[in-house]
Amino acid sequence: MPTNEPGRSERLSTLERIAYASPAFFLSVVILPLYVFVPRFYTDVVGLRVETVGQVLLAARIFDAVSDPAIGAVSDAIRRRWWRRRAFIALASLPLAGAIYLLLAPAAGSGTPAFIVAVFLVYFCWTLVVVPYEAMGIEETRSYDERTSVLGLREALGLIGVLVALATPPLVGELFGLGDEAAAEREKMRTFALLYGAPLVLCCWFCALAVRERRRAPARPGATGLRELYRAFADNRPFLVLVGAFAVVTMAANLGAALLLFYVRYVLELANGELYMLLYIGSGILCAPLWVLFARRFEKRTAWITALLVSAVAYLAMTALGSGDALPFVGLVVLAGIPFGGLMILPSAMQADAVDLGEERHRGRREGLHVGAWNVARKAPGAVGVGVALWILGVSGYDANVPQTEHVLRTLRLLYCVVPGVLMVLAAALSIPYSIDRRRHARIEAAIRGEADA
Repeated sequence: MPTNEPGRSERLSTLERIAYASPAFFLSVVILPLYVFVPRFYTDVVGLRVETVGQVLLAARIFDAVSDPAIGAVSDAIRRRWWRRRAFIALASLPLAGAIYLLLAPAAGSGTPAFIVAVFLVYFCWTLVVVPYEAMGIEETRSYDERTSVLGLREALGLIGVLVALATPPLVGELFGLGDEAAAEREKMRTFALLYGAPLVLCCWFCALAVRERRRAPARPGATGLRELYRAFADNRPFLVLVGAFAVVTMAANLGAALLLFYVRYVLELANGELYMLLYIGSGILCAPLWVLFARRFEKRTAWITALLVSAVAYLAMTALGSGDALPFVGLVVLAGIPFGGLMILPSAMQADAVDLGEERHRGRREGLHVGAWNVARKAPGAVGVGVALWILGVSGYDANVPQTEHVLRTLRLLYCVVPGVLMVLAAALSIPYSIDRRRHARIEAAIRGEADA
């Protein structure tokens, strides 16, 4: 009878778990500004047009659609164990830290060209680190439940990193007596980049040096041509189903992250929008272990769909809020935060199970390629959504740092509340055909082991 209990080779030691998960904390810290702070920072402080910011972010994500799978395929093809994933993680962390500083500390008078260079550098260096990093996580264990625990720790630390990132600018402002004027906002962002660049590099090197890469069967000869790569995805329906649903979710999540500060300031007319995001992430962190338990009891797909529907209810309910509705907004932020941990943890574990199905059918591991495609689904739809949303906001008449017209406020409600809520429902519907449960994964593992033994 096949079992999913992890063997000793599939278990990570406590040191390996910590070493592997630790970069996720700082990777989340340094990338969050790109989604939350950068849009309003570059429109309201640096002075770029909102449409321009949206177009640049969209173009950078389209670039990712090429670079992510390419880097994943390269890391798959390398045969030297130290250089296969770990060298990418360690070496690329250095330029990533520099690119983050370039983005968050623009020189006085710098305009659109400098913004374009900084954004593209951040995205490319991020790809060099994150695609091999996440691919290595899939390789570390193939146990159905052990995998949820290992990747769950990674995602949980990532959530805590998001929380810390959101808290940093207000704390820096309080510690150094900085206000809300443009010069103070610039100093907050520059301090942010200086605080977290070096720890990011150190954690990436810690991961590369402390975590051994497991031996997995490489892709069989001739399996790297375009036709074979197309077959690898086309023949893996659970992966395609999950990628499609995840792409829709990331569009919804990115809209919420990019527009929250606009929504809080102009629709609700409240200050300190970052604090509401902290409440949202904090709720997600506290509830994250519950989603792991839920998945163990009722399967990952059921937990994932439940999280999506709870999130949809919270977003759609926010359409009823208006100026000064702080208390109702707090309640809905907490409700939206409850499923957030599940939305982060569960798809990573489900994705890894689908990669195992690909190995069973094609006799070769392609974690890097699958993670590359996964990251396209994570980045490109979100960028399209945010880019189009910011363009719509600009066309509707948005003007920075002044009271907005009723038409702009209606547009913000539509983009921040209605669109994400509808997208979450759509993602839940798309996820229904995902078919890998505990029993099927046990059969997949048994088939892989039988092939290896033969």
